[in-house]
Amino acid sequence: MLQYVRLTNNGKLADRYVTTQVKDPSDPDALDRGRLFAVVEIENPWFPTSQIGQTIINTVAREYFRGRNENVLADFEAALKKVNDTLGHLVQTGETDWVGHLNAVIALAVGEDLHMASVGQIHGWLVRGGKANRAVEASTAPAPGKTFGSVLSGTLEPGDRLILGSSGLPTLVTTGELTTNVFTAKDLGTAALRLAGLLRAKRGQWVNALLVERPDLAAKPDTQPTLQNTLYLDTGNLSDWRLTLSGALTGAHQAVLRAGSVLAKANRKTDDFVRSRILPQSQKAFSESQRWTKTTWQTLREKTFPALAAQTRAAGESLSALSKQTAQAAQTMTATAEPPAPDSLIGKPLYTIRDYTSGHEAAPEPPAATTQTIRDYTSPPPPRPKLALPNLTGAIGGLGQRVTRAPIWRSRSLGFGLIAVALITLLIVNLRAISVRQANTQSREQAEADLASLEDKLEEAKLAKIFNQPEKAAELLASVLTGLDALVGSPVEAETVAVRDETQTQLDTLTSTTRLATLTELATVEDATRVSLWKDHLTLFSSTGLSTLSTDGGEVTNATLPSDEELSAMVAFDEKEGLALLTDKPAGYELTSASGPVAAIGNDWKSGTALSIFFNNIYVLAPADNEIWKYESKDGKLLAPVPYVTDDTSVAEAIDLAIDGSVYTLTKPGEVLKFSRGKRAELAVRDIPKPATTFTDPKQLLTTRDGNTIYVLDGNRVVALDKTGRFQAQYAFKGLTDVTSIAVDEPNKTFYVLAGDKLYKTSF
Repeated sequence: MLQYVRLTNNGKLADRYVTTQVKDPSDPDALDRGRLFAVVEIENPWFPTSQIGQTIINTVAREYFRGRNENVLADFEAALKKVNDTLGHLVQTGETDWVGHLNAVIALAVGEDLHMASVGQIHGWLVRGGKANRAVEASTAPAPGKTFGSVLSGTLEPGDRLILGSSGLPTLVTTGELTTNVFTAKDLGTAALRLAGLLRAKRGQWVNALLVERPDLAAKPDTQPTLQNTLYLDTGNLSDWRLTLSGALTGAHQAVLRAGSVLAKANRKTDDFVRSRILPQSQKAFSESQRWTKTTWQTLREKTFPALAAQTRAAGESLSALSKQTAQAAQTMTATAEPPAPDSLIGKPLYTIRDYTSGHEAAPEPPAATTQTIRDYTSPPPPRPKLALPNLTGAIGGLGQRVTRAPIWRSRSLGFGLIAVALITLLIVNLRAISVRQANTQSREQAEADLASLEDKLEEAKLAKIFNQPEKAAELLASVLTGLDALVGSPVEAETVAVRDETQTQLDTLTSTTRLATLTELATVEDATRVSLWKDHLTLFSSTGLSTLSTDGGEVTNATLPSDEELSAMVAFDEKEGLALLTDKPAGYELTSASGPVAAIGNDWKSGTALSIFFNNIYVLAPADNEIWKYESKDGKLLAPVPYVTDDTSVAEAIDLAIDGSVYTLTKPGEVLKFSRGKRAELAVRDIPKPATTFTDPKQLLTTRDGNTIYVLDGNRVVALDKTGRFQAQYAFKGLTDVTSIAVDEPNKTFYVLAGDKLYKTSF
């Protein structure tokens, strides 16, 4: 198995697009078809040449791994031909900035066989037996349709090393430096690390390289390092310590494996010794320990403890007597002195000082004239208690001694058993942690593989657009978005954001969708289900009544209906200011000011689900009656209702109604029906771009008397049709997923959007 290390950038470069990539088959059944390596450089600003560079890589990978020819070289050449055709078509569409600036090499490794095709200023060396020879020579750029013209094939022998680099490699690193640091390095990891160090030192982050080696397993079968396959040139030394650590861990692992047999033999000998010597002695010691414990305990209970108790009582009595004497002495010392005594006491002077020089006693001094007092020797204050903290270490030490002296440790078998249980518990915890970590790693690897597959599908969709296959492109883009939805909550969720944005942009372009991102919030009204525009007012209705505000937002004014009625439908008058309202009673009302009140209009109202107005004539959609009722306005009054539909067309599944002279209905299955003078008229909805060519979640139908557009709210998109049903445009609201109603101000090109409880305003 070939080893490789790629030297590339984590970020983008401002003046060029350069990348080194490795492509493996996404299908496990195709693993025997090898691995693709690519170094691609376009010496132009990064965008849009990045799309062309990535298209080259993805096209050759997709086309090659799809092939099933036993001759892999034939499939490789067919994939390169597909790349050439794609590049030629790009030139025909005006994408020519990359021409003359492309440097690339595509290599296919199958087992030990290697096939390469290159173009432009790509440099490559094959190191065999310590000598480096040129494997890829720089060439001039051919015609776009013949970009990759020839394939170089060969077999890598054990120990062979291939170095491929972009155009700037020989500019920054001399042949001598390559020989000293890369060609003669003892292993691939060292060679890659040294080359990365040279490029970093010379600020050559704009140079990419690929190192491939066939390990010489016969020469050093046990010392092959586990490589980190990517070194980033623009992220400091992040990869260096990982590579070094990986090598160190691998060496340690191999050393442990080599010592395994010795350890196994030692383990067997140790086990035999323990069974034959240690365990019998341990059992004997345990029995003696039991006998000694029993004898000692009996002695302590019968002799030691009673003697100790007697001594304790005697000591207590002595302390009690001493305490009484001390108290009496203290009481005597604190008493007041008696009056002065006579000069003699029992025939002796009280203050007599013997004169040892003359042999005569000195005369006593006369008694003091004042009463003598004795100093009050009060007892000193009790000592302050010492904190326990200084004794904490001692306490812990004592506890440790008591624990280690516990009888449980006198039983070696039991002690060893407890240690074994602790070690087994520790092992189980670690195995569980390793299992969780492996599961997380596998989950991430699977998610990364799924994301890579979706990215390839995105590139395939771009190619379909280039080759004028819009339907195929739309289907692919839609499937990419569906696949990205499945990755929500996965370890690569953050990485899907950019892919989703690009996919959505491609699909929006393909489907003529304008994604409206500038949404101004106007108000929040709980339980609102419908919004209507009249003059410069917006009115929302909910189960609690009507809420009206200005088209610029601001204060919300509420109006109420009769307490026993709920609103079923509303619509703005076209010949006067105000709203026509239909309740579930059924009854008709009009609202002419934001604060109300509502006034009753007309008679004999039919239950309905939608209203529409044409020259103040009111039309009521009544699916339960399979009818549209017309209330003609005459002299400011509404006449009795008459059926509008005069043929056998059913409106039982209609959910909304709009009128511009003709009457239009929107049905639950997503059809738009047109009526003229009460009869079905021709209207065919057509040319809506894939993937959503029909209305799958129809909610609302709008048009204007003088306009040329029919608006259909379908899910969270608005589709604009002309009056014949032909697709004109469609709009989506970025970030909104629960749109329930819209109002349209055509002269000012403004949508008012009700999503959940919030009302927004946006221009289109």
